[in-house]
Amino acid sequence: MQTVVIATVVVYVLTALAQAMSVRGVCVHRPVLRSVIACALLLHAYVLYHGIDTSAGQNLSVMNILSLVTWLSSVLIIVASCYVPLTNLLLFTLPLAALFVLLAACFPGVNVLHTVADMPRLLHVLLSMLTFSVFCVAGLQALLLTWQDVCVRGKHAGSGLPLLPPLEVMENVLFQIIGVGFFLLSAVLISSLWFFYHSWVVILWGKVVLTLLGWLSFAVLLVGRYYYGWRGTLAIRYTASGLFFLLLCYLLLAISW
Repeated sequence: MQTVVIATVVVYVLTALAQAMSVRGVCVHRPVLRSVIACALLLHAYVLYHGIDTSAGQNLSVMNILSLVTWLSSVLIIVASCYVPLTNLLLFTLPLAALFVLLAACFPGVNVLHTVADMPRLLHVLLSMLTFSVFCVAGLQALLLTWQDVCVRGKHAGSGLPLLPPLEVMENVLFQIIGVGFFLLSAVLISSLWFFYHSWVVILWGKVVLTLLGWLSFAVLLVGRYYYGWRGTLAIRYTASGLFFLLLCYLLLAISW
């Protein structure tokens, strides 16, 4: 397994470098690059399977969860890039995926959950991971949008990423991602109320409160966008605040599982 982990990290690093060269305008054969990225994701999936699915149950330690989230985020970006310009976000997710594959192998941790005997909880966990991954993609898009906005305002557009789409397109993509994430987050809240209302403890109440705060942040942002045309710095701040609440929530979630 160590050999597979090392191979996964090496392939991720190489693909991240190739993606960076492609963004900077260096000629990189796109089909070959996509094939290598797919190979890295398959290797990562194999590592995840052996790290999470143990004989005692599903090991949902913090490092395993972070590794899974970076993998899911990369897969979502690859799929979504067929419809919207998101490929540049791989500049962030590929190195992060390599880092968390390595950390999960070095510091696996133990937090076993018997999801096979508890299907509602399994569905809730999978939906939660998917939702958080979508919002991580939104956070990275907001980060890239901030970078682009700073370059434009400072009249140093050439120092930024030259192949980024226009700001308006980047903002529209950000709100599309947030819209999908908001729908999924609403489903997570409903599933929490439906499946776990009878077994809540203090830590789960804290998780629900943080989730609601994140949900409210994104709800206000979407309403402000629809009715008042919010954009730019205001949109980025609300995205960052909502993602902050969700990050705290998922740290609590990892402990409570």
